[in-house]
Amino acid sequence: MQNKSIILISSINAIRNYGLPAYSAAKSGMYGLVKSLCSELGSDKIRINSISPGTIVTSATELEPKNFDDLLKGTAIGKFATKEEIAKTVKFIIEIEGITGQNFIVDAGQSSI
Repeated sequence: MQNKSIILISSINAIRNYGLPAYSAAKSGMYGLVKSLCSELGSDKIRINSISPGTIVTSATELEPKNFDDLLKGTAIGKFATKEEIAKTVKFIIEIEGITGQNFIVDAGQSSI
């Protein structure tokens, strides 16, 4: 099988409300799209998945008005996921041909607390 994969980047806002209802609805809709397209694309041997990252600290997000100390307290393991971890998740999804129709939450437990 030729490995064809679509990966959508969503957000933990799809799983937990952080006061942005329209944004959360849009991100939740992405997972609905993944579930809806899974069978249709599967007949053409195309896999589709999504990743829902938590807070990722980058030079761009540091410019946003966020209280990173409070957000960090809201993680289960006392750290944020990193952009490198998101990249590793993408690689994992691409490499494992039996994965389709899934949403991978990479948020260091933010959506669990």
